[in-house]
Amino acid sequence: MKKQFLLAALVLAPLSVAHATGPYIGVSVGQSNFDDAFINAEAFGISASQDVELDDTSSTAGAIYAGYAFNDYLGAEVSLGGYDALNGDYYSIGDMMYFAVQPKVTLPLNDRFNLFAKAGLAYFEAEVAVSNAIFGMSGNSTVSDDTIGGMLSAGAEFYMTDQLSVRASWDYMRPELDLYQDAQATVSADVDINTLSVGMSYHF
Repeated sequence: MKKQFLLAALVLAPLSVAHATGPYIGVSVGQSNFDDAFINAEAFGISASQDVELDDTSSTAGAIYAGYAFNDYLGAEVSLGGYDALNGDYYSIGDMMYFAVQPKVTLPLNDRFNLFAKAGLAYFEAEVAVSNAIFGMSGNSTVSDDTIGGMLSAGAEFYMTDQLSVRASWDYMRPELDLYQDAQATVSADVDINTLSVGMSYHF
């Protein structure tokens, strides 16, 4: 009887994985969708917005991240990520990078599986090139800008071992970039960025 109990304990022991507290690092890759784009203009106190249909709406996304789990429920995470360029007939959007800081809330469902949500701030930068052919001229006009805005995330995580876990997540942000600005007028653009990704984390 003792031998059977010991054998059962040895078999079930690897299945009992405690949720790791402390620091962790990870990497993720996924696909981003860009939609609901608007061009906003304001001049002499008059403002207007126009929706824009993008020719290229999807991009490969990647990120590295690091975080700290204070306990089974609360933590914080920072991430550095980017997106492949979007190319249209008269424009291109490249050098898209972000750095995000997000508090993290985790809901353990069992010893191996949990759900999580994050909400915080993200610094975003990009370079926008517009073809001068729109104005009957040659060449491109290029503008680089950066902004700080909100970033929301949600996902699920599965612990394979005490140190390794895999996760699937959704991230959302809507950055607004200034395309033109002077004393009388400003032109900006904003767009929804939804990203679905999978990642792997190492817990120390």
